[in-house]
Amino acid sequence: MNKRPNALSAEAFLLEELLDVQEPNPVLEDFLQRLGAPLVRFVPYEERLDFLAQTRVHLEQSVRTYEEAGLAREAATRQALQRYGQAEEIAEEYLLTWYENESPTPLTKRVGRANLVAYGCFQTALVLYFVILQTRLFLPQATGYRIPWNLSPAEIRRLWPEPLPFPDLSLGFLVGVGYPLVAPWIAGWIAGRMIPARAARAVYHAMMPLLLLTFIVGALLLPNTEGLLFALFQVVYCLPVGMGIAHLSSLAARRKAPARVSGGTAGTHPPMRNL
Repeated sequence: MNKRPNALSAEAFLLEELLDVQEPNPVLEDFLQRLGAPLVRFVPYEERLDFLAQTRVHLEQSVRTYEEAGLAREAATRQALQRYGQAEEIAEEYLLTWYENESPTPLTKRVGRANLVAYGCFQTALVLYFVILQTRLFLPQATGYRIPWNLSPAEIRRLWPEPLPFPDLSLGFLVGVGYPLVAPWIAGWIAGRMIPARAARAVYHAMMPLLLLTFIVGALLLPNTEGLLFALFQVVYCLPVGMGIAHLSSLAARRKAPARVSGGTAGTHPPMRNL
């Protein structure tokens, strides 16, 4: 054991020996920055620092193991990180686990919190569309068949004997046609902002019962095929658009992070992954 000045207490000497302070490891610090950045907007500060501190301690242990095997420090660090996994994938896995366990209830444990949030977004959009359709059906607007030049349909028929499709350009018609096109974008964006990880998968799971219900209702309406056409429209357009927008929205939310996010102290809980 090295000789120390008498002024240095035994407690301080023991602490220094245990800490074994080393120079900063740039490769490890960069990994921790990329690991912590997606967590900033969602995970509380203390929990985030605790998770990063746990990761730091176990990665440093793994690096020392490879150094003792004869590797240089940088090579040992890269080997440890390669075995540990990609920072973005680990952050996404941790985010999803934290999100599902943040406010556990019997329903969220059975169905999944992310699935419930996505279902609420798209179910709300479907209910609003149903209200719009019912409004157009029972409260039609008198301005729906307005024709330019102040001519009535009878006068147009006298000048042009062939039947003409008079377009409905009322506000209710435009809303009824435009809403199904816009709704998946809005619902997907809201779901992605609320679900921190794997939002596209949650949207997929949420829309499956809605699509099944739409197909059943459409089959009951036969020989009228409008219900089945709407179900097909949801499969071809609403489902992929909603999943894509939810993924992009969640990704954009995770990337909003300050420059400094990593923690520097050790935690006391088990690591997220085995090294």
